[in-house]
Amino acid sequence: MEDAMVGTVIALISVTDIDSGKNGHIDCVISQDVPFKIQSSFNNHYTLMTAEPLDREKVSEYNITITATDSGYPSLSTNKTILLKVSDVNDNAPRFSKSSYTVYVTENNPPGATVCTVTALDPDSNQNSYLSYSILDRMIQGLPSRTYVSINSDNGKVYALRSFDYEQIKEFQIQILAQDTGFPPLSSTA
Repeated sequence: MEDAMVGTVIALISVTDIDSGKNGHIDCVISQDVPFKIQSSFNNHYTLMTAEPLDREKVSEYNITITATDSGYPSLSTNKTILLKVSDVNDNAPRFSKSSYTVYVTENNPPGATVCTVTALDPDSNQNSYLSYSILDRMIQGLPSRTYVSINSDNGKVYALRSFDYEQIKEFQIQILAQDTGFPPLSSTA
């Protein structure tokens, strides 16, 4: 898991060598540069654990090659590769593609016309990256903003709910929230 603390046990590994004496004594190492370490536990049992923090958005999976070498002469060794997929935690808030949007609407537009589409992305995965859009309540000439526009919560399309008259309202501002479905949910506004 991406928020695993350093020292978190990932796997317990048992290695056997049918030779006796020092020829049967085994040492295990990780041969590549990965944020994991392997430690001897007891009698050819090893613990694979995190050695550094993990960030799924930077590296989502690791191929960890463990080399087991005996103490015989000549020494013999074998490799085993473990595929480790880092599971996601909701550690990133959605980000809009723009911090603000300026939109021009034609006067006397038909109600229901698409005004614009806002877009946000969340680098997390699965439910942590699914977004829902909503309009935050603000007052526009004494009326809630939701009486002027609506938004499709799935795709960020903003629709006019009425025909706009330039002589009555020249401009107004709304604030849109993008919220992910992770736990706890994270959000941002534009």
